[in-house]
Amino acid sequence: MSDFLAIAASNKRVVHLVDWDRPCWFRADDPEGDRLIPGLDSIFTDAVLFFFSDEFKLSHDPFRNHRGKRKLIDANEYNDLQALNIARQEICKEKSTSILLAYFGHLDTLMQEDIMRHQTKILTAKID
Repeated sequence: MSDFLAIAASNKRVVHLVDWDRPCWFRADDPEGDRLIPGLDSIFTDAVLFFFSDEFKLSHDPFRNHRGKRKLIDANEYNDLQALNIARQEICKEKSTSILLAYFGHLDTLMQEDIMRHQTKILTAKID
């Protein structure tokens, strides 16, 4: 059984967050494609970094070689956590785009804290 948790969208790209024992992001237009299990304290940031990074000017993209392989990526088991954490910090400082985050129920506390770290404009909306 799974719970549909949220939708994030930016510039014609839409990703869904579903909870299958663990939260997992995937592109709405390719549900069998790349999937990302985010870090617990970076649930939103990891999705932005993995699915929307081409909208930002990043000096380093730790997921660059993992996209398009149609596989599951677990950020918690990423082989270079130092590079991932640097990219997370960098993406949180970006201001060059805006992102819509629609969610069901309530936003988890960790996700709220993660969203607050971002300097880009994030519009949140609750779906009843």
